[in-house]
Amino acid sequence: KKFIFWYKKQYYSAIFTGLILGIITGLFLANRFEPVLAITSLIGSIYMNALNMMIFPLVFCSIIMGISSIGNARTTGKITAGAMIFFLAHTLASLAGLIIPRLIHLGEGVKFEMATSDIQATEMTSILDTIKNLIPSNPVAAFTNGNMLQVLVFAVIVGFTLIAIGEKGTALLKVIEFCNVSHDP
Repeated sequence: KKFIFWYKKQYYSAIFTGLILGIITGLFLANRFEPVLAITSLIGSIYMNALNMMIFPLVFCSIIMGISSIGNARTTGKITAGAMIFFLAHTLASLAGLIIPRLIHLGEGVKFEMATSDIQATEMTSILDTIKNLIPSNPVAAFTNGNMLQVLVFAVIVGFTLIAIGEKGTALLKVIEFCNVSHDP
């Protein structure tokens, strides 16, 4: 009980300490203790799978709660439009970061040696196909296949639907609110 009480009070310190200990352990034990590395790799894989399992439901519930807490579709639409403008501005800034160095010939004369890889590139789809695939035909498949964009769009649709139906959606909203664990530990 004492450790749990200390951990709740020192949450961020414990995370930072674990990060530092992980780096030190990785530096000093790398390629020295194969059985230890096999066990830590197993534990790490289980932990990452558990995180991946929880990300989608948490994001889904958080988006729905965020949209429904705003209250009406008009205000939510204004906030969504502002967010889209924000992301568009960042996209344009990234584009400028790609174009400006080429215009001023940054890195001219630098030679790169290409490495070979076994990674296969995926086929580039058109913008219309991307837009068409935003809305999942099967929301459960979007969760199981790990398609975060479809999960986000589905959450937005459910959030706007809960705003639109008002009182009739409070039971579902209470369930989603219960599942949303975005509060402090």
